[in-house]
Amino acid sequence: MNELKENVFIGLNNLQKLDLGCENIIEIKENSFIGLNNLKELNLNKSQMSWPMMFSFLDESEDDDEPIKIIEIKTNAFNGLISLLKLDLNMRQLVLNENSFFGLDNLLELHLERNRIGDLKANAFNGLNNLKKLDLNNNLIEELIRNTFFGLDKLEEPNVGYNQINKLKANVFNGLNSLKKLDLNNNQIGELNENNVFFGLNSLEKWI
Repeated sequence: MNELKENVFIGLNNLQKLDLGCENIIEIKENSFIGLNNLKELNLNKSQMSWPMMFSFLDESEDDDEPIKIIEIKTNAFNGLISLLKLDLNMRQLVLNENSFFGLDNLLELHLERNRIGDLKANAFNGLNNLKKLDLNNNLIEELIRNTFFGLDKLEEPNVGYNQINKLKANVFNGLNSLKKLDLNNNQIGELNENNVFFGLNSLEKWI
């Protein structure tokens, strides 16, 4: 299978897990996931996909060592996945925009590791009101800005280890009242020069 057409999953109302990680998919149309109202787990990692309309190209590499295309996730890309609990997009090359994951109200786990993500925009995770685990390890993130994690009131485990973070802004973790474990391992943070960097992390139990 190398293409997912619009409305291709219509009728699969009770499907709960969809694994496309081993398929040779090269194109996914907008509204491909409409009808999967009960889908709980979606695996899209490692496939060499293009996402016209729903996702848009920024670049295309012909290098054998970098076969995966750069993908920009646009607003409402996952329209219709109202029951999704786990989304795996690791080992891609992603650019996240504001409200990239808006609509995934029940998502609990989001895996974005090894994506060469360099810039996290404010409100990139807006709408993920029930997210508990966010994995951003092994990317190229240099800075965490205020409101990066806006709306993630129930987040317990953010992993931003193995990035290039060299600075933490004041109040960058503000609002993360449920945070229990924070992984900042293997970054380039020298000194914490600003006050209130960890303000509000009253539930934090472990900092790596």
